[in-house]
Amino acid sequence: MFRHLAQLYHGPVFAGPDVERIRFSVSATDFKMKKRNGMPDPDLVSSLHVQTVSGLHKVCPALTLFSLPDVAPPNRRLLNADGSPDTFTDELFAIVSDGSRVALYGGCTHHGVINILSFVRDSLGISHIDAFVGGLHLMGRSAKEIEETARTARDFDVTHWMICHCSGSLALSIWQDYHDVISSPSLLLQ
Repeated sequence: MFRHLAQLYHGPVFAGPDVERIRFSVSATDFKMKKRNGMPDPDLVSSLHVQTVSGLHKVCPALTLFSLPDVAPPNRRLLNADGSPDTFTDELFAIVSDGSRVALYGGCTHHGVINILSFVRDSLGISHIDAFVGGLHLMGRSAKEIEETARTARDFDVTHWMICHCSGSLALSIWQDYHDVISSPSLLLQ
């Protein structure tokens, strides 16, 4: 897919720092079984005209990209080539605004949805978000932890939540008790 993209698209591709880093996912049942994860071919970074974004980058008046200054909590199932846990220094987020409405695209939100919302409010000065789009990275978490996160998220002015990948059906169920959720159930279990 990336090779076809490189042949068809010649505009900029934005990515977080360390996008070229080689990493592996580890099977939940057999921690010795590794599968390469991330950019399939680091050489594609140059052919795709990848521009890395660290911190805040205003692409145009309607699109602002940002990475968080802190690393995400380590993930024991995603490893760097040296075997250390991945801390997602390459994760990138997007704010899209038409001047009156704001959407926040969170990807997998490995940094934690509350950390991301706090950064948007406290560092970017955005107090209202019309739509959050992304995963909550809560799959496999306990109901108590999900409920605590859902309650805390009420402190942020988010009108609609479009929850997808890496959230999990339990998170969707609990989140709906606290928030206006628009979801695609087929994406929740990925």
